[in-house]
Amino acid sequence: MPVPPQRRPAYEGKVRRNANFVLTKIKAVTCPQCKTLIRPHQACPVCGKYKGRDVLNLKIDKKTAKKMNKKAESKKEKEEKKSADKK
Repeated sequence: MPVPPQRRPAYEGKVRRNANFVLTKIKAVTCPQCKTLIRPHQACPVCGKYKGRDVLNLKIDKKTAKKMNKKAESKKEKEEKKSADKK
């Protein structure tokens, strides 16, 4: 036997309630040391630093360290080019 209409939730009530189930974007910031995207107020999973301090003891192999250095150097070069172009 179906539920009587007076006990069934109204359509508008369901719609209003479900309007609050919204997905929000996760905000991301760049790590000042390795320039990777991380969540704010969290230690960087790549370099293990938080607010400039070494928080996590991570073993970084040579390939990863080389890659991180290349990223940092390329970003510095891009910034220098932009500043030179502005002048």
